[in-house]
Amino acid sequence: MEEAGVAGGNVKGKYNANLGFWIVSLALRAQRHLSLSWSLRGQNCVNVPTPKTIVSKNELFCQFNSQILQLLTSCLFLAGTVSECTGFTAYLNRYHGRTRVMMYSGIAFMIAGILFAAAFHVSMIFIGRILQGFAISFASVSVPIYNSEMSPPQFRGTFNQLFQLFLTLFILIAQVINLIMHVTGAENSWGFRLSLGFAFVPAFMLFMAGTFLPDSPNSLLERGYITQARKNLEYIRGTKDVDVEFNDIVEAAELAAAVKHPWRNLFSAKYRPQLVLSACCTLFQQWTGINILIFYAPEIFLALGTTRTISLVAGIIIGACNHLSTYVSAILADYLGRRFLFLEAGVQMFSALIVISISLLCLPASSIWEAWYILGMACVFDMAYAWSWGPLAWTYPSEIQVLETRSAGMAVTSLFNLLFSFVIGQTFLSMLCTLQWGVFLLFACCVAFMTTFVYLFFPETKGIPIEECPLLFKTHWFWKRYANRSVGFQERMVMERKMLEAAEQGKPLPDIPGMESVKDDIISQNPTLAAHIPDVQPGDAGNPKRHGSADGRALELWLREYQTTHTFFERHAAAAAAMVPNLGRIQGLTGCEGFSQSA
Repeated sequence: MEEAGVAGGNVKGKYNANLGFWIVSLALRAQRHLSLSWSLRGQNCVNVPTPKTIVSKNELFCQFNSQILQLLTSCLFLAGTVSECTGFTAYLNRYHGRTRVMMYSGIAFMIAGILFAAAFHVSMIFIGRILQGFAISFASVSVPIYNSEMSPPQFRGTFNQLFQLFLTLFILIAQVINLIMHVTGAENSWGFRLSLGFAFVPAFMLFMAGTFLPDSPNSLLERGYITQARKNLEYIRGTKDVDVEFNDIVEAAELAAAVKHPWRNLFSAKYRPQLVLSACCTLFQQWTGINILIFYAPEIFLALGTTRTISLVAGIIIGACNHLSTYVSAILADYLGRRFLFLEAGVQMFSALIVISISLLCLPASSIWEAWYILGMACVFDMAYAWSWGPLAWTYPSEIQVLETRSAGMAVTSLFNLLFSFVIGQTFLSMLCTLQWGVFLLFACCVAFMTTFVYLFFPETKGIPIEECPLLFKTHWFWKRYANRSVGFQERMVMERKMLEAAEQGKPLPDIPGMESVKDDIISQNPTLAAHIPDVQPGDAGNPKRHGSADGRALELWLREYQTTHTFFERHAAAAAAMVPNLGRIQGLTGCEGFSQSA
């Protein structure tokens, strides 16, 4: 087996596992995204009459201005926002376990699918969409956590990109199903029922997964089921040789339990970078204008004079570009870096939106040629989004969070995603009618602003261990004024680990900006670091240039410790015994007779 480390910690040994359960876990994630994709895309198969005549420019932008249509799209996100804001989703995950919450999500999805298929009034569609909102909130939290906890650690990192890959793949599949439903039954009442009700199938798969798959060891430990956690770990790894991994999971659970106030921590001044950037990532993701294409592409192309079939084909083309371009991020994010992809995509999206707005202003209304030209620009825009804000808006916040803020920080990320998805879904058609071609210019300005913001305030995390990413803020030109106000729990852990690694390799102890206040304290509490205390200035007592490099640094350590506390030798009895031969030299340096008496 490959060497594998604990997320956020050191490599403590080899984890033994087979790939069987990882494959099952991968399939489970596919099911969740299938359910989500149908929830997002199914409504586009609802029949909209094809324009029979050439319309004016004003009619082109306003013919789909419907509060009901907007609310049908956005109520899903409003329900998810309520679930996140009230802490209901977090409570279920903490006290009911991951698999139980997945089962709840599957049940809500299935009820929604039944309501869609049997709908005889629009209110049933709205109730189904609200249930889907709660289901998405449940699944968006439980399934990613479950997969990361259950997969072998050597494959855990790949799941960051699989999230968006599966999402875009099944959005594409949903668009194909929409086209099939239109071709085979668009004029009949059962067309939209099949398209929306088909979400029952992946929902049932998710329900079965939550029913029969074992809960994660991490979740069981959180709820006090230690023996069952060990049994489940042995089962999913296919071996009883899981001591190292189980001990690391127990340690991680203890550390997580020690974090008492993650929300208070997140809103403190020290963690202002984590709060602002986590919120901005998903806020910016929505204000790129991507939901124009995700939700309303068929309606836009209908307004430009195409048939319903062609408008659905255009949606499939955009979906295919979206999915294929996601592989660019999966392959190149760790080579080119997050900032590069954000910045390059910003220029590309800005240019595409400017061209689209000018085209809508200058070209004749209801022009088929204009429709295909705009489709090309929409694909250029969508490709840039798919390798930047699509996946990285979720990856980046997970990298910068510290142990003290991780749960609250990711909740903020999810909350802002749902909240601003609701805002865009509820206002876009009204903005399109009011601003007309200017709505694309508005989103172009938003893209320009967020690209500038990334350039100024997003530090690069490429190639940096995830537990060290928060240290980037200590040297950032702006965020350091907040990050250096104090030293957090995880920062101290990282500092101590880096110092121990340097000591083991015989290298000078590292200096981390903003950590000077705890460096001496870490040294004093760890005798292993005694021989690696930094050199002092010439003329100081214990100067290694006068007393020999390694020996002098050790003497300086003991001297500092004695001057700060009289209980040093009680805490470091073994180290004190080793220093007895040097007591005479210390007395000569300090003239302190009490030193030998304390010893």
